[in-house]
Amino acid sequence: MGELAAGIAHEINNPITYVRTNLSVLREHWSVLRKAIGSFELPGVLEEVISDGEDLIDESLEGVDRAAGSCAT
Repeated sequence: MGELAAGIAHEINNPITYVRTNLSVLREHWSVLRKAIGSFELPGVLEEVISDGEDLIDESLEGVDRAAGSCAT
């Protein structure tokens, strides 16, 4: 039973690792974009979209980290 659980956790952790890595890179790219457009005054809607994007990335990273932690135990 333990081997089965370990195998399932491994199969779940592999894709989670890819998703986490991609989200981390996306966060870095998002930060570069934020800095690049920071000198421009954006319409409220665009500012809101950028801010929401940052929040979505952070929340997604948090969820992936929780899922990865659950699979590790």
